[in-house]
Amino acid sequence: MAVNKIFFNYFFIIQFFVFIVGFQSFAEEAAEKITDRLQEEATVNQIPFSITPHKPMYILPLSYNFSEVSSATQDLVDVDDLETKFQFSFKVGIVDSFFKNRASLQFGFTQTSFWQVYNKKSSAPFRETNYEPEVFLTYNPKGLESYNWSSSYTFGFTHQSNGRSSLESRSWNRLYIQKLWDLKTFVISTKAWYRIPEKEKIDPEESEGDDNPQINFYMGYFELMGLTQIHDNTFTLMFRNNLKSNNRGALQFSWSKPINEKYKFYFQYFNGYGESLIDYDRNSNRVSIGLIIHDWI
Repeated sequence: MAVNKIFFNYFFIIQFFVFIVGFQSFAEEAAEKITDRLQEEATVNQIPFSITPHKPMYILPLSYNFSEVSSATQDLVDVDDLETKFQFSFKVGIVDSFFKNRASLQFGFTQTSFWQVYNKKSSAPFRETNYEPEVFLTYNPKGLESYNWSSSYTFGFTHQSNGRSSLESRSWNRLYIQKLWDLKTFVISTKAWYRIPEKEKIDPEESEGDDNPQINFYMGYFELMGLTQIHDNTFTLMFRNNLKSNNRGALQFSWSKPINEKYKFYFQYFNGYGESLIDYDRNSNRVSIGLIIHDWI
């Protein structure tokens, strides 16, 4: 069975990352920070109409893609390789605490945008924006605190779309389960999903039906993420794969470091498929730098 060479590149990068986090004497206790964050969120959620950060929030003014990207609009003919990428994300409690204070039901929303801010020829339009509302239940099992590590489960429904119509429309709905392990010096997340089927489109111009029937082939069926801290540096590695001989997937590496009490310098590298919905079936090779306002921890 032939395996795409890029899979081996991913494998060696992951092995290198695991080698780095093996130096536990240099790593801070990231798991304790996860616990502190969850406790702070629980306190904030007691306040009516309060919201808390969800996924990382950042702005990357210099985001360069070495691969061809889609314009995502018929009016944008010339696409600049250099653009600005930013993301904001929040969540709000629906039911803050139940099942012996070990479960919570929440609503989350994430928006990721790609802005052709330097493209003066085309009046600096937004090339693509993806919207992801989700509803999820988080459960923390009892009795794991005594083992110097802890874990939690998340069960959710998520809808992701680019808010466009006709041939430029992209969307899909998923059910997912995610498990988080909080180790002393390392945080691991495993996430698997099931795409809710949609009927096949007879006419591509129809509003109803599947906009992207092969998206699972490119986005895969699972996602692995690892996170660690070395002094005040936070390193994150995300990996997706479809586990097929005709290999497709993605890898994202990020590094953040505080520059003051409010902001961190942020570096992000993405290689693979599915960085944005409009380009789910195009390989992206992107390097971005900027600021991160809210990290995973």
